[in-house]
Amino acid sequence: MEGTAAASAGRRAESFGSGASAADRLARANPGLAVLGPGDPRLARYGRIAELPGLAALAQAAAPRIPSNLEANAYTASDPELEAHPAAAAFGPVFGFQPLQVGWNAGPNTRLNGLEWHASPEVLVAVTDLALLLGRVEDIDWDSPGGPAYPSDLVECLFLPAGSALEIFPGTMHLAPCRLSDRGFKSLVVLPRGTNEILSEEEKAAAAKRAAAGDPRARLLFMRNKWILAHPERKVLVDKGAWPGITGPNVEVRY
Repeated sequence: MEGTAAASAGRRAESFGSGASAADRLARANPGLAVLGPGDPRLARYGRIAELPGLAALAQAAAPRIPSNLEANAYTASDPELEAHPAAAAFGPVFGFQPLQVGWNAGPNTRLNGLEWHASPEVLVAVTDLALLLGRVEDIDWDSPGGPAYPSDLVECLFLPAGSALEIFPGTMHLAPCRLSDRGFKSLVVLPRGTNEILSEEEKAAAAKRAAAGDPRARLLFMRNKWILAHPERKVLVDKGAWPGITGPNVEVRY
């Protein structure tokens, strides 16, 4: 990794650490970035650690199904085998027993790139140690002259150790986790079924009509149950129509 001594790569390949010491280590590697551990009271603004039965078994079952050493981030919204795992039933009460999809997200990501949010909770299960950059919708400047804007220096970084799960509250902004290993990150993503599906032409037209009527949030609707702001450097998102409203540096998480 850029700026990292090769001699320490092997040590980082397996585990970043645990508990407050790991969060402290992450903070030392990222001066100027607010770093939270799982027990940090500041986390209450964004979500809470989900204590659910069977998570360790589910993460263990998922690990070999998720590719390692990916060259780019990959996302699978629904994995039928993971959805059929006995432990998946524990997610039901979190979502009020809505139909759910259990998928995975993995890759070599180290940067913010964008921030998405949902009108529902999301549960993120860390299959490997990972870092997650977080913000809140209420901090978006909806009246910015150039359109909705969010300064990247407001994001905070959560260290989430392998085997733990975060219930992400509705309106909490996030995107792909960041790796804490040269092999990349692996995570499970649990959402109401249909989330992140492509909008139909009728749905796009309805959102555009609402945006034209003065609803700035409708302008940021990107997929079903998914609103997003992109960083201008993340061209792949901007080219797909994501609003480039994140200002400031494209935050990088170092490890």
